[in-house]
Amino acid sequence: MDSIFIEGLRVEARVGVYERERVAPQTLMIDLQLGLDSEAGRSDELATTIDYARVIDRVKAEVEGQYFRLLERLGEHLVEMLFAEFEPAWVRMKIAKVGVRAEVKNVGILLERQRENGKGKAQESAIGKLE
Repeated sequence: MDSIFIEGLRVEARVGVYERERVAPQTLMIDLQLGLDSEAGRSDELATTIDYARVIDRVKAEVEGQYFRLLERLGEHLVEMLFAEFEPAWVRMKIAKVGVRAEVKNVGILLERQRENGKGKAQESAIGKLE
């Protein structure tokens, strides 16, 4: 199966449980992989693939327009939106808070979900790890 990927998408978000995180946006770095079938390689038509420009715009709009206490919830929210709007076969996502502590580069989550029975609902998956 083929996929598209988006690496290093920087967005400003209000996410976290501490007061400073609720009031001031912080930089998140998002990496995405979306599974799709190989029709686009045969047809050369945008309509047969996932338009990564639209994905970028939608992810930014979802992240910048809301507050989430946990990165895990933000990730689940984005997966639900991606399945509903873009219908990928699977999603791999890495979300990192950039520079939250001096002694580490990033902290964050990795998640992987497959479409459940060809529907928009996500289920946890054992797809290979996103590195």
